[in-house]
Amino acid sequence: MTIDNLASGLIGAIIGGVIVVWAEQWRWRRENRAAARMVLIELNTNVTYLNRVLSAAPEKRSRTDIGMFSASIWEAERVRVGSMLDARGQMALTTAYQGASAIIRLLKALDGPTPEAAEAWLRSKGADDSLRMTLVLLRLADEALQRVVPIPSGMIDDWNRENEKAEAKR
Repeated sequence: MTIDNLASGLIGAIIGGVIVVWAEQWRWRRENRAAARMVLIELNTNVTYLNRVLSAAPEKRSRTDIGMFSASIWEAERVRVGSMLDARGQMALTTAYQGASAIIRLLKALDGPTPEAAEAWLRSKGADDSLRMTLVLLRLADEALQRVVPIPSGMIDDWNRENEKAEAKR
């Protein structure tokens, strides 16, 4: 074994190692962006349902719309998504989902004894305040995520219109 063979083997190992590390980082960034987009879509879906609830008169608010609220993608991907955001974006997203999760938990707890309790809460001033604050927080989180993984607003609007059309056909 000569020094030339040893040097070429060492150079090959270093180049191979660099390529493997680069490929892994590229895959990691791609998966993080995909996770952030999924959270952004979930967040926008929550905003759509929340807008629908808040646009209805309090006595006509539906437990069904607020029941579509979801935090499952956020719960599964929060570490990946959080790694892409600055501290302000992390705070916005975490606070928004804490508000959404609190509403989900409260409605589940109220549904336990009787579904009418959840409906009564939705008609209350406290619900109105909580829902509006959660909407503001969700919009701030949307802005934070849009800075990292933008989705054209027209695409989201088109998707929401398609959903409304499909729902109207039911």
